[in-house]
Amino acid sequence: MDRMVLGKDGIYHWAKIENLSPESLYCCQVETRGVKGPLTCVKTLPRPEGQLLFAFGVVSDTHLAMDTSAGDPNETYLGKLLEDALPLLQKALEDIHEWKAKAVFFTGDLTESSGEKEYRILAGLLSSSCLPWYACPGNHDKYQQRTGGIGEEGFRRFLRQDTPYHALFLQGYLFILLDSAQKDNDWGFIDPEQLDWLKKLLEENRQVPTFIFLHHPVNGPDIWFGARNFFELQKIIQRASNVQAVFCGHMHRNAITTNRWLGGSRPYIEVSATVQFPCGYGLVRVYEGGFEYGSHEISRLDLSEKSRRKVALGLGSLYSQYAFGSLADRSLSYLSDRKKLVQPEIYSLSFSVDSGSLEHLYTQIQQWGGASIEPATGKGSYRLILGRFPCLKEAKRFQRRLARLLKRPVEIIGEKPGNSR
Repeated sequence: MDRMVLGKDGIYHWAKIENLSPESLYCCQVETRGVKGPLTCVKTLPRPEGQLLFAFGVVSDTHLAMDTSAGDPNETYLGKLLEDALPLLQKALEDIHEWKAKAVFFTGDLTESSGEKEYRILAGLLSSSCLPWYACPGNHDKYQQRTGGIGEEGFRRFLRQDTPYHALFLQGYLFILLDSAQKDNDWGFIDPEQLDWLKKLLEENRQVPTFIFLHHPVNGPDIWFGARNFFELQKIIQRASNVQAVFCGHMHRNAITTNRWLGGSRPYIEVSATVQFPCGYGLVRVYEGGFEYGSHEISRLDLSEKSRRKVALGLGSLYSQYAFGSLADRSLSYLSDRKKLVQPEIYSLSFSVDSGSLEHLYTQIQQWGGASIEPATGKGSYRLILGRFPCLKEAKRFQRRLARLLKRPVEIIGEKPGNSR
C-alpha cells in the first residue's frame, strides 16, 4: 500500500486494481497489524463486445464557492464541504486524466452561488486542465436574487457557451447537454423549444450512439426538486433507440435506475457530488458494443471522511448509505447490441451488536476470520460485517457455518439491481 492520503486525523490508504478479467470471481481481504477485515468476493461484469474506443469522465455538483453560500440543507446538516470545493475539483480532474479519459462532462451546479468570482476561478481552472470539458448548468448556476449571482450570464461570459444547451460529436458518438435549470428556482424544467430541438437532433442522428447529460433527475417524480416535465423528455428518449444512457446530478448520490415502460433497460445514472460524501465522479469506458460505468471516490479520502463526519443529527450512517448507494448503483455494463443492462449483486453477512459486546465479539471473530464495523440504526448499536459474496447460494453456505461458530443468527443483506420506475 504505497499510495495513501495524509489527512488531518490519520492516514487513509487506497488501492487501484486494473486489468481484471471480465465475468470472473475475485476475493480479497484487508489486513493491517494482524487485524483482518471481512472476506469480500465480487464477480466482475461482462465486457461489451469489440475494442475499447475511449473513456470519458462525468463530474457533478462541484459547488465552487468563494464569497457567498446558498445556504442549502446539505451544507448545514449533511457534510457539504464548501471550504474544500476547489481542491476536490482539482483532484477529480487529475484522477480522471490518470484514467486516460478523452473528455469530462459536467452535469451542473459547478458554482455554489453563481458569483462572478466563482465563475472566473472556475474558468481559469478549466482552461488550465489537460482535458477537454463540456458543461450544462444546474440550479445553483442560475441563482441571482437569492445569492446576488450573475446566473446564466456566467455560462455565456466565462464558460464561453452561447446557449446553455448544446451538442457535439466525439469519437463518432453524439453527446447532448441539456439545460434543466431555471433562474432562482430549484425545480428542474426543460422548455418546449429545447425539447423540440432535442427531438429533431435525435431524429437526424438515429444511427449515432448517443449520451445525454443534464442536471436534474428525469426518471420519474422526485421529492428533491427534480425535473417537473420529466415525462415529456422520457417520451422523446423512448423513440430514440440510439440513446445509451442519461446522466444527471443534483441529488448528490450514486444511483442507477431504469424505466421499464419508457426506456427498457436504458440506464439513468445519478452521479455523486464532488463536494459531499462520497466525494466522487463517474468514469465511462466506451466499447464498440456498449459501455462500462463506474463510480469512483476522488483520491482525497481524508476529505471524503471529513464530509461523512460532518453529517449532523445522528444521520451519519443513514446518509452514508443513501449517498454511497449499493454496488449496483455504482457500476454497470451496458451491452448495446442486445440492449442489455448488467449490474452486480452482492450479499453481506452481518449481525447487530451493542457497544458493550462489540469489542469481545470483534476479538472473537478475528481468531477464525475477519470483520468490519459499521454504525447501525439506533444509539450505541453497531453492525459487524462478516463477509460479502456475489451470489445468494454462496452467502447461505457461509451463513450456516458462521451461525454455528458464533452460536447466534447471522443475517443476509442483499444489494441487487432492480431499481426500476
